[in-house]
Amino acid sequence: MYLLFNNYKKNLRILSAAIILVVAQSYFPLVNISNNLFLSIDFLFLYLTFLSLKSNRLYLIIILAFLIGIFQDFVIQNETIGLYSFINVLSVYFINYIKHVDNLWSNLFKGCFLLIIYFFHYFIYHYIFVTSFSFVMISFIFLESLFNIFLFFILNKIFFKSKSF
Repeated sequence: MYLLFNNYKKNLRILSAAIILVVAQSYFPLVNISNNLFLSIDFLFLYLTFLSLKSNRLYLIIILAFLIGIFQDFVIQNETIGLYSFINVLSVYFINYIKHVDNLWSNLFKGCFLLIIYFFHYFIYHYIFVTSFSFVMISFIFLESLFNIFLFFILNKIFFKSKSF
C-alpha cells in the first residue's frame, strides 16, 4: 500500500484527469444509429487504456478502473452494480499484457489484440442488457469497438507522437 502513495503527485494527476474525463464524458453527445442504439466515445476506457500501456503502476490503474466502473454502474445502470467495474478491471489487466509482449508482437497484432479486448468489453456489457441478440447487435458492437480503437490511435499519435504502442 505504501507504493501506491509513494509518488502522490503523479497519482493525484492521474486521479484529477479521471475526474475531468468523467465530467467531459457526461457532456459529450451520443450518435444515434437507430432507435435504441447509441454510439458513444468512452473517454474513461480510453484513458484507462493509455494508463495501462504507458504507466508502470498496474495496481493503481486497477484500483482506478474499479472506481471508475463503480461510478459508471451507479450512473448508467444501477440494477447491475459491479458489472462495469468488473469489465473495466478485466480489460485493464489484459491491455497491460501488451506491455509484457512488446518485443514479441508486431504493432498490427497488438492492435488486433486491443480490438479483441475492446470488442469483448463492449460485448459483455451489451449482452447483459439486450434481450435479443442478432447480427445487427454484433455489428454495432464491432463498430463501437472499431470507432474507439480508431480514436485511441489518433489520440496516441497526437499526445505521444508515436505510431506504436
